[in-house]
Amino acid sequence: MSNATASAGPQATAVHFDVPVFNSGPPPAPLAEETRRAAIREAAYFLAEKRGFAPGAELDDWLAAEAQVDRRMQALAHATP
Repeated sequence: MSNATASAGPQATAVHFDVPVFNSGPPPAPLAEETRRAAIREAAYFLAEKRGFAPGAELDDWLAAEAQVDRRMQALAHATP
């Protein structure tokens, strides 16, 4: 029986990339859209809750929530330096 160790092949070297964790610019569009849609869903829920979840006004809730969220997002965009 041989006690020889098989070679594992070429050794890989670690590569380090300097990638910033935080970016001072605006978030990527998909993230912004995902955040917007989540805010619209939440606002539409609260509008529906306010009217007692009566059926038949879901689209109106969604459209009103969309308008609310878009106004808020525009106000925030103009308020930040």
